[in-house]
Amino acid sequence: MKEQIPLGWAGIDVGKGHHWICLIDETGTTVWSAKAVNDEAAILDAVSSVLARADEVVWGVDVTGTMSGLLLALLAAHGQRVRYVPGRTVNQMSVAYRGEAKTDARDAYVIAETLRHRGDLQEVEVSTSLVTELRLLVTHRTDLVGDRVRMVNRLRDVLSGYFPALERSFDYAHSRGALTLLTGYQTPQAIRRTGASRLRAWLVKRKVRSADQIAAAALVAAKAQQTVVPGQDVAASIVADLATQLLAIGSRISELDARITSTFRGAPPSRDHRVPARHGPDPGRRAHRRSRRPQRLRERRPARLSRRAGAGPARLRTAHREPAPPAALLTQAAQGVLPLRLSRHDARGTQPRLLPQEARTGPRTRPSAHRAIPPTRRRPLGSASRQPALRNRSTYSRTDGSNGLTKSLRIHRGESGG
Repeated sequence: MKEQIPLGWAGIDVGKGHHWICLIDETGTTVWSAKAVNDEAAILDAVSSVLARADEVVWGVDVTGTMSGLLLALLAAHGQRVRYVPGRTVNQMSVAYRGEAKTDARDAYVIAETLRHRGDLQEVEVSTSLVTELRLLVTHRTDLVGDRVRMVNRLRDVLSGYFPALERSFDYAHSRGALTLLTGYQTPQAIRRTGASRLRAWLVKRKVRSADQIAAAALVAAKAQQTVVPGQDVAASIVADLATQLLAIGSRISELDARITSTFRGAPPSRDHRVPARHGPDPGRRAHRRSRRPQRLRERRPARLSRRAGAGPARLRTAHREPAPPAALLTQAAQGVLPLRLSRHDARGTQPRLLPQEARTGPRTRPSAHRAIPPTRRRPLGSASRQPALRNRSTYSRTDGSNGLTKSLRIHRGESGG
């Protein structure tokens, strides 16, 4: 047996039935290359053979999907580092190497060479049990939703061929009641023969919501068509079968939704992966808020009413709505600055000397060290109007007797012309 190499790169060409593993050294020479069946025992033997020939191994795979699930799980169990080499990168790198035949051994060697030359490839993290279960459930649900869409389109196509009025009456992609109707009644003759009352009772027995509206719409569509289309009986049987399958798929999707929710919320939340809050109203939280609401109102109303009546302390409104500190905790300088009126201070009766004398008698004017600011030219408040400033001009008016209009004449003094 040859001596172990200090560092090796193992490229794995992932396949559905088997994998091909190639180990190279620092010079790019192939140390070991073999095929391993996609089975636990065969993969463990291959991993042991690779680890026996290198002290440290960097693994690389070109597929991280379902086919490599068992392989990645076994490598993670043995504490091996795995990197992802995209298939497009493998195809581009293969051009630079000798040979034109595309074989599994050559692809595995190219993957190993890519690992050796590039150290910026992304590491593959083996998913936890919770992530794997959720991925499987969501993938299965996606397949069922796709099947449901195709079956709805097929049902509408067949139904519009012999009973277009009924096909236009309902949204079969979202109406469970319409699908329930089609499981028992598919032709206009059968709907007319049954009648509105019996059809409504039949729908109510099968727990269909809005049975009255569905029965009335179906009867209107049946009365609008009196002609029997050739092949109607065969088409009606196909519609009934498709409606039954759609109802079954809808039930399976609902069960999968419940299972996904229970699986997701049943896992304990960690610090890194927190369970996000569910959007929309939560019945439990809403009930909790309703139960606490009267208590909060009982706590708010006395303080609010006392402030409006002038008996309680005034609330300080700031940009961040911070509550005002208690008066007993304020310093004397701060109490003189806060805009609290004596009539609204709650400590006036018990501690009359709490506020300084200036705060009780009124605002105190203090001289400013800055220069005097000229008064603003504003109109004073009150009924008295401001007197106009007259210039060195005399203004008077005279009335024209002809038309009653007033004309303003301006005469400048000392400007007579000779």
